[in-house]
Amino acid sequence: MKTKLFVSKLNQITKTFLSMTPAQREVVHQSIQALNAKIPTDELIQPLFDALSQCPHCHSPQFKKWGKAGAIQRYRCNTCYKTFNNKTKTPLARLHKCHLWADYTRCMQLKLTLREAAILINELKKARSLSYYP
Repeated sequence: MKTKLFVSKLNQITKTFLSMTPAQREVVHQSIQALNAKIPTDELIQPLFDALSQCPHCHSPQFKKWGKAGAIQRYRCNTCYKTFNNKTKTPLARLHKCHLWADYTRCMQLKLTLREAAILINELKKARSLSYYP
C-alpha cells in the first residue's frame, strides 16, 4: 500500500473512531486486540516496510532481495550496497524472540512486575507448545 493511500485510510478510520460511542470503541478495541493476538510480529512490520520501500541507511528506493537470514528476507541497496531487513533501524532490530514482545507489552499494560510477566509469558509459551499436540 502506498504511503499517501495508507495515510488517507488511516485518517478515515480515525474520524470514524472518534464519532463512535464509548461502547462501540470498546468493541473495536477488543476486536483489534483479538487480531493482534493472532498476527505474528513480522507480519505487523512488513506492511510498514512495504509502504516506505527505501533503504534505511541512504533512503534510496532502489534495492533488491538479497537472500534470507532464517525466515527473514534480506535486501541489498543498489546505491550504498549495504544489506538490511525489514527491522533494520527499528526498535525491534537485533532483538531475539520478537514474537514474545506482544505478550510482554500486554503485561506492561496490566502493570505486572517483571517477575510476574516472565511467569505469565513462560506459561503462555508452554500452553502454545502443548496446543500443537492432539
